[in-house]
Amino acid sequence: MRILAIDTATEACSVALWNDGTVNAHFELCPREHTQRILPMVQDILTTSGTSLTDINALAYGRGPGSFTGVRIGIGIAQGLALGAELPMIGVSTLMTMAQGAWRKKRRNPRAGSH
Repeated sequence: MRILAIDTATEACSVALWNDGTVNAHFELCPREHTQRILPMVQDILTTSGTSLTDINALAYGRGPGSFTGVRIGIGIAQGLALGAELPMIGVSTLMTMAQGAWRKKRRNPRAGSH
């Protein structure tokens, strides 16, 4: 299964490709540049992984919380790609994703963040 994920809800712009258990991700801090960065990032991750949009099984997008404009940009791009390629869409909480990442980091290093 291949899932393309994008998130523009915060000052960061991120794209990831889940490919049968392997994750290829790209992340940039780019306040107010999401519209210029997100599609080239999508193209880059697809190209470097040797995947085309037609090889994708689903498209995930960050649904916030975050900046109103950032969330709209991400959802709009995701919707355009998904409709064009006839892909199902999966809305993912940006906050829950960040919490999951922190939890995994803490689990790998139990002393991190402890006082």
